Amino acid sequence: MRLGGVDRYESSRLINAHFFESANRVFLATGESFPDALSGSGLAPKVDAPLFTVPGTCVPADTLAQITALGATQVTLLGGDLTLSPAVAELTACAAG
Repeated sequence: MRLGGVDRYESSRLINAHFFESANRVFLATGESFPDALSGSGLAPKVDAPLFTVPGTCVPADTLAQITALGATQVTLLGGDLTLSPAVAELTACAAG
């Protein structure tokens, strides 16, 4: 089965929605380059946690809504300040449009 969306951010939400009904922890990695998400794709399943890709400067509103719906209380960032801004760490929603 192929799960995919209009972009890598929607794709990560669709994949996570397919495999997770709830989660205490989620991982965020930039969708702009692959190394952090690639590493996270090996780690996240080992701790039964979804991995979401984000632009690196904010978190898509739909991703924030899904994290809330999962009941996650812990968010782990994969990547440093050069790939994930402080706005991601603060779970700041991306501007619409």
